Amino acid sequence: MADVVNEVVSLALDGSGTISAWGDSANGGNNAPTGSGFVSIASTTSAFAALDGSGTISAWGDSANGGSNAPTGSGFVSIASTKWAFAALDASGTISAWGHSDYGGSNAPTGSGFVSIASTCCAFAALHASGTISAWGASGYGSSNAP
Repeated sequence: MADVVNEVVSLALDGSGTISAWGDSANGGNNAPTGSGFVSIASTTSAFAALDGSGTISAWGDSANGGSNAPTGSGFVSIASTKWAFAALDASGTISAWGHSDYGGSNAPTGSGFVSIASTCCAFAALHASGTISAWGASGYGSSNAP
C-alpha cells in the first residue's frame, strides 16, 4: 500500500491498484478514478495524477493545478510533480506537462529520447539519453542554468 497526500487530501493505493481518497472535495478528496490497476500517484498542492498499468493517466482535483487536461492515450511510464503542475514521460521519451504554466505546466522540452524527470517545488528537469539536461518552470527554483 502507498499513501499520497497534498495539503488537504489523503489517498491510499492498495495492493490491487485501487485508490481511496478522502478530504477536501475541491482539491481531490473525491472524484478519484475507480477500478484497479493503478501503479503510481503524484500530487500537487491541490490535485492528483494516477498512472495505471497500461500507461494511461487520470487526473483530478483543482484544474488550475493539474486536476484536468492530463495527456490522453497510453504508454506513459512515469509522472513527476511540482507544487502546481505535473509532467509525464512516455515510453518514447516524450514529455507532456500540464497544470500551472508558471511552475512547469507548460514549456516542457520537445522531442523524444528523455529518460527521466525530476522536480523541485516549482520546476522540472529532464535527463535526455544523450546526457543533456532540460529544465522548465519557475526560474528561481531550478528551471534556468541547467548544466
